[in-house]
Amino acid sequence: MNPGPRREYPVESGDALRHAAFDLRAKSAAVPGLIFFPTIRLVPAERSILQASENLIGLSNSLFGGDDYRKTNEERRLAIIAALRLHVWTAESSNNG
Repeated sequence: MNPGPRREYPVESGDALRHAAFDLRAKSAAVPGLIFFPTIRLVPAERSILQASENLIGLSNSLFGGDDYRKTNEERRLAIIAALRLHVWTAESSNNG
């Protein structure tokens, strides 16, 4: 059975996002006291880590979906940033002072 035409895109990007998701979960599981540290805001809560990991995997699966996935991918990117409380530099943020 022929699965159809093979899409040519850089598979490495999707693989890197999946590996980042798995690494995030593995490293968070290795942190002793993970239940306590989020209460003093040293690390994100386990729920947030799982949300970020799920969004990384979702992003990896739809990264090359074209315009159909543009809005969804941006929502995933923003959800990852929020879940992990990342400070992301953008050209827009540098113009705001």
